[in-house]
Amino acid sequence: MHSSERKVQYIEAQKSSLTLYEDVKYYLIMHVPAGRLVRDKEIQKFLCSKFGVEDIRFEQPLHRIIIKGYLCRILDNVPLHREVSSGGYLLKDYHEKPLKNEGFETEIIKGRYMPRVKSFKSYLFDFEKETDIKAEDLKRINSEGLFDVLPEEYSF
Repeated sequence: MHSSERKVQYIEAQKSSLTLYEDVKYYLIMHVPAGRLVRDKEIQKFLCSKFGVEDIRFEQPLHRIIIKGYLCRILDNVPLHREVSSGGYLLKDYHEKPLKNEGFETEIIKGRYMPRVKSFKSYLFDFEKETDIKAEDLKRINSEGLFDVLPEEYSF
């Protein structure tokens, strides 16, 4: 290399990421209607597009958990059974009954502990096409929590 030539070193750009409270994820799951499913992958994709980032992380809002019964009240109103793994497996064994009540069929795959929803991909919910949720709504939920979207009997 000649003394006038300079070696160029390329540095890989950092992924842009955002950390949100799990309330935002719960809010999105509340929009998934009966008879439909969602995976974390779809939630991540939707949120990344809304916030213009490449990665979303979730954390538990500790300041809200200490409010008496907040998390229990939230979870009573969020249809968490509609979230499945990337392979369509149930996340909790007690999710099978509510899914069957919604008309889903499950199957046990040899060597797997949790049941999987049959043909789960045909039931996946698309937030971009099926909702009009705006980034402002998500920012409000992230800062204020789900207090405003819970049924009246769950006021704090």
